[in-house]
Amino acid sequence: MFTNKVVGVVGSGLSSYACISRLVLDPSIKIVVLDNDKESVNFIDSIQKKIKEQANYINRLKIFYDFINKKKINRSHQINKSYFGSSIFNEEINGENNFKLYSSNSYGGFSNIWGAVNNTPLKESLDSWPIKYSDLSQYFYKIAKILNVCSEKDNMSSLLKFDYENEYGFNLSPIANEWYRKIKNRISEINKDDIFVGRSQLSLNNDFNKNKFCVECGMCMHGCPHDIIFNSRLKFDDLKRKNKIHYYRNYKVIEFLENKDKIKVLCKNSTNNNLKNFSFDYVFLAAGCLNSTKIIVNSIKELNNQDIIIKQNDNYIVPFFLKNIRSLPLTFEKNTLSQLSLVIRDKKIEEHGVYFQTYEFSDIVLFNLFRRLSYNNFFHKIIKNLPLLNKILFAQFWFDSQVSDNLLMRCSNGLFSLNIEKDKNITTNILKKIIAKLNKNNNLEVRFLSFLVKKFQAGGSYHLGSSFQMKKNNDLFSTDIFGRPYNFKKISVVDSSILPSLPSNSHTFLTMANCYRITDNLINKNFFS
Repeated sequence: MFTNKVVGVVGSGLSSYACISRLVLDPSIKIVVLDNDKESVNFIDSIQKKIKEQANYINRLKIFYDFINKKKINRSHQINKSYFGSSIFNEEINGENNFKLYSSNSYGGFSNIWGAVNNTPLKESLDSWPIKYSDLSQYFYKIAKILNVCSEKDNMSSLLKFDYENEYGFNLSPIANEWYRKIKNRISEINKDDIFVGRSQLSLNNDFNKNKFCVECGMCMHGCPHDIIFNSRLKFDDLKRKNKIHYYRNYKVIEFLENKDKIKVLCKNSTNNNLKNFSFDYVFLAAGCLNSTKIIVNSIKELNNQDIIIKQNDNYIVPFFLKNIRSLPLTFEKNTLSQLSLVIRDKKIEEHGVYFQTYEFSDIVLFNLFRRLSYNNFFHKIIKNLPLLNKILFAQFWFDSQVSDNLLMRCSNGLFSLNIEKDKNITTNILKKIIAKLNKNNNLEVRFLSFLVKKFQAGGSYHLGSSFQMKKNNDLFSTDIFGRPYNFKKISVVDSSILPSLPSNSHTFLTMANCYRITDNLINKNFFS
């Protein structure tokens, strides 16, 4: 136990919340949260209320788009979502050839606009990690409870070896449900072709909202108007109300400096640009991969003018046609979250496995496929009457970071730049083989429309990490297995920056489990003293 220890936590996203969920179990620890909290929430409440009041999807979308167009909020090809018109992606990092990505300095971070998918990783995808799978998996049920993961026992949970049952509170959307109902009886035959399928595990706020379930308004990807999607913003509000944390907003962390007794954190106040030092017994850095990487580079001067490799998951969207299913009326009044998850474990094609999530049509899908048609609800009125859309689903493919393109971050003269290391184009060829395999499988009865394949720009999916990955014997460009940078003892990085690799599925669950593992081990082993 660490009597009267003051512990700092940087950030208010999902990793921060996982860390604090363990720290609050020790009442002797004073928890101080430093957060930039850049955007104002006043207008968010206003637009959220207006959207909730609308009777149909087209009206809700019109209010949302009118607001975005009026406010002239950034709508680059990388930004397809915002939290009720508030730009969650609010700090730009530029590179060569007009390459740019955005980090988040917002309260709640990317949890404001994520898709809530929280599938656990395949065991073999962590074989190269410096810790045992069991070191992480022992915390899976804890994280599932913290995130209120909604899941059922099915073919996918059996593959992932994680049978966790929790009520969703809503059915699959109509078209996905019709397809799943049809192929469910053929699962054993589908598995023979190294294809596995099940319902996507989703993190929802059912418990937090007293079992208030999804009302199927169609606005999932813009920040749920009814706060059903799990959002760390809501959890931090609750922690503040209960006086579990000391929350300091408008403080952007610049760097940290460690001495024998304390670790000091230098911050800039985002309201007046004044600098301020905070002193802690220990610090957990969970500002998100891009922000955390910048803070580490600022703190270790030898990293200036050095290329820092950031890994990411190559990401594609491909529509696919469902054969021989009955026609259902196309509706926008539904949940637009991921419906089903599939894994292809054909090692002849890709040894790390390929993963994809399925979605029904929504304005986000339209944005990603046909950028020029988005931000105008008029097109949705037309599309609603188009034939065949009631027989089409959209697959979002993810590839392991070990076959995906890397990014390079560099700090020169105090300015950070970000570029693609090399366009490997490996995953494009793998995807062609995967699509051929899926089209050939008679039990799935699908036809992927490969002429409509859309690849995200590297990093554009914001599945980023591994910039200072964990190693047993760490060096200047890595951390130890507790996330501590080289020659530091009083700070742990606990977000995706330290993951040794990024498996092909969503890695939020994995990041949070690793964060909880680190925090729990440090407390139990008296590392703070």
